[in-house]
Amino acid sequence: MKETLRVITAGSVDDGKSTLIGRLLFDAKVLTRDQLEILDENGKGAPDFAALTDGLIAEKEQGITIDVAYRYFTTDSRRYILADCPGHESYTRNMVTGASTADVAIILIDPTKLDFTKQGDDLLLIQTKRHSAVLVMLGVRHIIAAVNKMDAINFDEKKYRQIETAYLGYYKKIFASMRPGGDMVLPAIIPISALQGDNIVDASKKLAWYDGAPLLSYLDKLSVDQSSVAKNPIAIMPVQYVLKEEKGVGTKFRGYQGRVESGSFKTGSVVLVMPMGATIAIKEIYNESGEQIDTATMGDIITIKLNGEVEAGRGSYITQHKVDDGNDDGKALDNTMLCWFDNQPLNPNSKYILKHTTRETFVKLSAINVKNLNDITNQATANNQLVAMNSIFSASIKLQEPILGMSYYDHRNLGSFILIDPVSFHTVAAGVIV
Repeated sequence: MKETLRVITAGSVDDGKSTLIGRLLFDAKVLTRDQLEILDENGKGAPDFAALTDGLIAEKEQGITIDVAYRYFTTDSRRYILADCPGHESYTRNMVTGASTADVAIILIDPTKLDFTKQGDDLLLIQTKRHSAVLVMLGVRHIIAAVNKMDAINFDEKKYRQIETAYLGYYKKIFASMRPGGDMVLPAIIPISALQGDNIVDASKKLAWYDGAPLLSYLDKLSVDQSSVAKNPIAIMPVQYVLKEEKGVGTKFRGYQGRVESGSFKTGSVVLVMPMGATIAIKEIYNESGEQIDTATMGDIITIKLNGEVEAGRGSYITQHKVDDGNDDGKALDNTMLCWFDNQPLNPNSKYILKHTTRETFVKLSAINVKNLNDITNQATANNQLVAMNSIFSASIKLQEPILGMSYYDHRNLGSFILIDPVSFHTVAAGVIV
């Protein structure tokens, strides 16, 4: 089976994200007849590549992407899931949703919007910076800065080099600020013209000075570690559901169902059921087809029958032993990064519901520090700043009940969470454990 690569586009409004995806699908010759007809709906003779992804009425009327649009195609090398994310600041939360599962991000940069008398960070648009910060926060390791609309600047190598220097410099700074000591992979900087098809699938003679691979060739050959394996592979299974069945006269079956998020489980091994702290042996393990198995590994959906009765249900964890997460009781997350989704600003005096895997608990936030994306390397620490919609911020979180979490950069599922308003039940934020 071919490997699947999840790719998103990001960047500012009108940088050409939807056009790039349409052109990529067109040049890769993977469009259906109906999709090819959509390209000519504008009646101007020139293909309207953005029409392939801008499906909402409001998107067509306003000429911007609002929701995340997904497209799928396959090459000889791998399968792709392409997500076209909105560029407008008002829809940063939508972009976070698309980026949360991405292996690779393509940030488009429109050189026609830039003032080339400026140097360094000042050359880049704020939304380019904001999306780059979100991608670093969400641990997207592989980033491509696609300098689009090269045709509009006459394929000027000097301007491309100026953008390349500015973006690489900015990326190094935000990575050092948001993930100090992390394993950084430098972005690739690829010049393209999505509208004309230069350097998308085939190398362009107009970019003869560029010695790198075209965009699709680069993606096809990119080596991506898609495994979400913690550095400390402790066996952890959040309980999704408790299965109770009558099996014969007077015989009851009680099994705990869920997905193995880390490590492995074996029949007969002793496990700890958290947060109640019961220690007990595994009697039987069943796979999702109901067949009894001896061992279950990460990613398996299983049912565990324990050798006795314990007080456990949805939201409990079955694990080998306690995870050393830097605190004794699991009731504190001292270093988290979040993006605020809600129209109402964060109230530091309010309690929210934190949902981690299948577990929910009330929490309060403190030590709130809003990220200044214009100058992310010189941010001042200020508690209880206003956190409005689309704000990116760090916070300490106190939990009413413990969770079994890990660093997001070691394990995506065990290191991520959402916050829910207990009154409206709206999802107000998404966050990661740093």
